[in-house]
Amino acid sequence: MPLAVGEALVESAAIQRELEDYKRANRLPPTVQRLTADMTDVLDDNRYHATPVPILWKEALEGAAEDLPERAFFAVLTADRFRFLHDEPVTLRLQVYQGRQSKREVSFDVISIKVVVMERSPDEERRALERVVYEGAPAWVAGPDGMLTALDPAAMGLGGFHGYLKVQVRWRLSRSEPASVDLGERVSDAIVHYTDEPWARFTGRVDDALVDGSLRVRVGVEVKRAAKYHVSVLLFDAAGKIPLAYAYFADELTTADRHVDVDFYGLLFHDAKAAGPFTVQRVDGYVIDGSSLDRGPQLASAYPQERTSVYDLDDLRSDEWTSPMKDRWIAAAELEIRRRAVNGSAAGP
Repeated sequence: MPLAVGEALVESAAIQRELEDYKRANRLPPTVQRLTADMTDVLDDNRYHATPVPILWKEALEGAAEDLPERAFFAVLTADRFRFLHDEPVTLRLQVYQGRQSKREVSFDVISIKVVVMERSPDEERRALERVVYEGAPAWVAGPDGMLTALDPAAMGLGGFHGYLKVQVRWRLSRSEPASVDLGERVSDAIVHYTDEPWARFTGRVDDALVDGSLRVRVGVEVKRAAKYHVSVLLFDAAGKIPLAYAYFADELTTADRHVDVDFYGLLFHDAKAAGPFTVQRVDGYVIDGSSLDRGPQLASAYPQERTSVYDLDDLRSDEWTSPMKDRWIAAAELEIRRRAVNGSAAGP
C-alpha cells in the first residue's frame, strides 16, 4: 500500500538529510582528515586514557542515594603513554580518592604488581590467553596526584613479543584511613601495547611533490620484515604550531621498499586557504595485525620537522573526492528519495 503523503514526505526528507550529511563527511578521501587544535586523540594519539573505577563498600550503600557518588572511592591506574618500545620504561601512576566531585586524596599501600601478556589462543583466534611475565613489589614514590613507579618490560623476558600487556596493581587503604572504611584488597588494571623489536624504521628522509593535484609526502623507510603497514603523517603550518591535516598509508611493504607515499588531497588546502609551506611534524607507523589483537609491532615515531615546498592553490585540485562506492551510495539514496516522492504523490487525493 502506498505511503500516506505526510509520511512519505517525512521519510524522504530524512533520507535527504542523511544524504547531505554523507556528502559533507566524504568530501575528502577516508585516508585524509582536516585537523583542529582540539583533536587531541589524533594530535596525541599515544596518550593513555584512564577511567576512574568507583568502589563502594557496605556502609556507603546505607546512606541517601543522592550522596552516594561523594561517599564512593575511586581508583585510577594510568600509564605515561599507551604504546611502548623495548627500550622504554613504563611509568605507572595510581591515584585513589573519595568523592566524584570533591576528590579527597586517600593514602593506600601497594601490595604487589603483576604483569601478564595477552596472547592469541592457537585454536581460537579471538580468545586472548594471559601469561604472567612479572610479579613483584617495586618501590613507589609520592607524586602530585597519587603514587608513581616504573617497570622495565625489557627485563621481563619478552624477547620477540609484541602485543598487549596487562598491568595489575593490588592495593589496600593505609591504616591511617578511618577504621570504619574497609575496602579490603583491590586490584586496578592498565593495558598497554609493547613492541620488543620493530619490524621497520623511519630513516628520517622526507620529500614532497605535487601529484595529480595533491600534496604527496614521501617518507623514507627501512623494512626488516614484509607485512601490511599503517603509516601516518601529521602536517602542521610553516611554523609547526598549528595542526592542519592527518593522512595515512595502509598497504603491503616489502624489504625492497625504501619509501612510503602519503597523499594529502588537494581540496583540503582550499578549505584551509593555505598553500604552504607546511611542516611534516610527526610520522607514526605500525604493522596491521589481522588477528583479534588488531595492532602488530610499532615503529618508533619520527619527528622530521621538515618544511615542504610552497604550492600555488591553483595547482591543487579543488574538486571533491569521488569513488565508485561513494557514487553508488549517493545514487541509491537519490533513487530512494525519488521513489518515496512518487509513492507519496500516488497516495494523495
